[in-house]
Amino acid sequence: MLWSFVGAFVGISMLAFLNCNTPGIEDTDLMMMIGSFGATAVLAYAEPASPLSQPRNIVGGHMISAAVGVSVRLLWEATLTENEKWLACGFSVALAINAMQI
Repeated sequence: MLWSFVGAFVGISMLAFLNCNTPGIEDTDLMMMIGSFGATAVLAYAEPASPLSQPRNIVGGHMISAAVGVSVRLLWEATLTENEKWLACGFSVALAINAMQI
């Protein structure tokens, strides 16, 4: 679980940092962060028989991830500046992955 947390935190933080600091796309509300829907589509449509593709896992995973993301946003809203919101993105995804692994 530690390596999935570290990998997700570093990967998503880098992507969010680039999205927040690249001229021309910094005002797009994290448009690069739509990857989870792509991953869900691959699981649901390319491997429908996989245990990870079952509706319970897909809906449950999105519910857990949404709860974690909103919680991190609410907890860190007062402490992070606008230039640091990419850090909350990485932490939210890493924490959501660990929550789904439990």
